[in-house]
Amino acid sequence: MKTFSILCSFLWLSVANAFLPSAFRLDFTQEEKSLVSGRVKKSEGRIEYRAPGRIRFEINKPHQLVFVANPKRSWYYTAPAMAGEPGEVTISNGSSHPILKFFDILSSGLDKNKSYEVSKKDGVVTLSFSKEAQEEFSLKSAVLTMGSDYTFPTLTKIAVTLTDGKTIRLQLSNLVPNVAMADSYFNFEIPANTRQHRQ
Repeated sequence: MKTFSILCSFLWLSVANAFLPSAFRLDFTQEEKSLVSGRVKKSEGRIEYRAPGRIRFEINKPHQLVFVANPKRSWYYTAPAMAGEPGEVTISNGSSHPILKFFDILSSGLDKNKSYEVSKKDGVVTLSFSKEAQEEFSLKSAVLTMGSDYTFPTLTKIAVTLTDGKTIRLQLSNLVPNVAMADSYFNFEIPANTRQHRQ
């Protein structure tokens, strides 16, 4: 985890080649295929990110799930299925969410670097992660679909494949760059009647 924090700090300093804005908000539709059943599960939500290492990842449909992280702590909250039932929250030191790792690494831009190889064609960017990056972050590859100018505002799709074979697919909309978000925004206020688990 210490190595990861150092790497993120280094990438954050490399703003000259940055593809991502320092902070952004976007809405998404997620498609996730089960490795067991093969069924595709769809969900809708919002991502709010501030580099380095801060994210609010909220799924609103079909069920409410909230993941909030900062460099020191993360919360994974599952809302109750029915009113009156308890929710669940898991509290951890640091964060290992693959989307947060991906955005932190992507701060180094769309050029080849020690973490990944880059290929570009017709608005599609493919990132192939190095062996070291795969071991460090559990990221195998990623495909980003955007306009021919390869800029963040034209980004429409992200597909991130993990080393365990799972692929996270996000259809993006309503991208808003350079959103002001205070440190306190990346803390999670635990609702009443919530079971707490610590890792």
